[in-house]
Amino acid sequence: MRRVLLLLAACAGLSSAAFAAPPNIVLIFADDMGWKDIGFQSEGRFSTPHLDQMARDGMVFTDAYATAGNCAPSRACLISGTYTPRHHVYAVGSTNRGPKNLQRLVPIPNRSGLAKDVITMADALKAAGYATGHFGKWHLAGPDGAKPSEQGFDETFDSFGEGKSEKGAKETRRGHRKIPRVCSP
Repeated sequence: MRRVLLLLAACAGLSSAAFAAPPNIVLIFADDMGWKDIGFQSEGRFSTPHLDQMARDGMVFTDAYATAGNCAPSRACLISGTYTPRHHVYAVGSTNRGPKNLQRLVPIPNRSGLAKDVITMADALKAAGYATGHFGKWHLAGPDGAKPSEQGFDETFDSFGEGKSEKGAKETRRGHRKIPRVCSP
């Protein structure tokens, strides 16, 4: 019994020493970005030195599957870790659009954002002791949705489209109106 306890204590000591500091996690989600639209994959066409350095020093995942055809549903899937039928964000705006006489199916009801009660990756990371932040486009705070600060993000910097901060947004800073271009001709 004593040997078992010593072995467990040694393993606990080794595992806690090996994982004393959790890794930093930086997840970049870019709408409409092609796989060669970043410096380290563009054969010199684009200049992204900071992202290139992060790729050299960290991990890069090059094979992925977009869970939706546009931004809000794919963001909702990524942030919630669930497929569209679970969070009900199927489209940006209404799914009931286009000429009615050409619609072959009844449009599925759509939510305009990610509901507050959905557990997000930020909620899970926060529970694990991480500080969380969201920087950029959110696009999930429609009438049915919640702001990043209500979805587990400690810090958020969101443009809300055109740099306008939503009324009542907490811990939210105004985004830039114009983003400088950093690609070479």
